[in-house]
Amino acid sequence: MFTSDSNNVKDILRLSFDDIDVEDNANRCMQYEDGKKIAEFVDKWKDIETIIVEEWHGGKVH
Repeated sequence: MFTSDSNNVKDILRLSFDDIDVEDNANRCMQYEDGKKIAEFVDKWKDIETIIVEEWHGGKVH
């Protein structure tokens, strides 16, 4: 998916982390900075009539 006027996609936030506990691999689990980026992204669009779509790929990266 990409941003364009024809598909009405205004912005994309791309992050990559595994859905694991910090004990499993501290470098691949969600970090504080990831949460901050998500909050900033949502805050950026909160006053505009919009829909936010999430796409998650589950599992661990090996």
